[in-house]
Amino acid sequence: SSTATSQVITGLTNGDSYQFAVRAVNPVGASPLSAFSATVVPVLDIIAPTVTAQSPLPGSVGLALDASITATLSEPVLGVSGTTVTLRQGTTVGGTLVPRVITYNSGTGVITINPPANLLPGTEYTVRLLSGITDLAGNPLAPTSWSFTTAGIAPAPPAPGNPAPTVVSSTPALNDIGVLRNNNLTVNFSEAVTGVSAATVVVQRVSNNSTVVGAITLDGTGQVLTINPAGRLQGQHPLPGDPDRWGCGHP
Repeated sequence: SSTATSQVITGLTNGDSYQFAVRAVNPVGASPLSAFSATVVPVLDIIAPTVTAQSPLPGSVGLALDASITATLSEPVLGVSGTTVTLRQGTTVGGTLVPRVITYNSGTGVITINPPANLLPGTEYTVRLLSGITDLAGNPLAPTSWSFTTAGIAPAPPAPGNPAPTVVSSTPALNDIGVLRNNNLTVNFSEAVTGVSAATVVVQRVSNNSTVVGAITLDGTGQVLTINPAGRLQGQHPLPGDPDRWGCGHP
C-alpha cells in the first residue's frame, strides 16, 4: 500500500507570493511534477493585540457602585489573570488593590472585572492591563490603563484628632503557615467599628481570585471580627502527621 507524507517548507519570506508543484515518489521512480498550485502568501502574525473598547470609558464619572468593568481586545489572547488585570483606588500603582473576579471570553474578546463588593462612592479607580497578556502568536499587549470615578459622594476623611480604626492583630497572623484549614479567622480593631458585612469583609483565594463564602460577625464590643468559612480552606501540602494543617496556607 502507498504511504503519503507531509513536508514542512521553511525559509519562506513573510508576505511574498509562492506556488507549489508536487510529484509522487516510490521505489520504482518519480512521477512528473503536478501543475502549480494556486498562489499562496505566507503571513507571520507580528501584530500585537490592542484594547478596542472600555467600559466605563476613560475619564468617565458616575459609574454605578455595583457595575462590572470590561475591556474588549482585538483578538484572542492568553495570560488574563488576577496578576495581569488589576483594579486600584486612585491613579497610582500603589493605590489600594480592589478584590475582584476576572473572567475572559475568548469568543468575544471581553475581559470582565467584577468586584465582589460595591465600589466606594465618589471615588476614582484605575484599571491596568499589565505585561503577560499575549496573542496566540506570542505578541504582547502593550500595558494599558484607564481611570474612572464612581457615582455619589466620597466618604469623608477622619476628623482631626479622631484617627481611623486600625487592625491591632489577626488570627492567623500575616504570612502565617501551618494554619488549620477549619479554624475561624479573627481580626482585632483598635476601637469599635461599624459597617461590617459580606460587602466590606472579603476572604479571597489568591491563586484564582475566588471569594470564600462564610459567616461574618462582630462581637458586642465592636472590636473583634470573626469570619467562619462555610467549608475548609484550600491548601497546598499537608504537614506530616496532621492532615488539617497545611504548610503554605492556600496557593
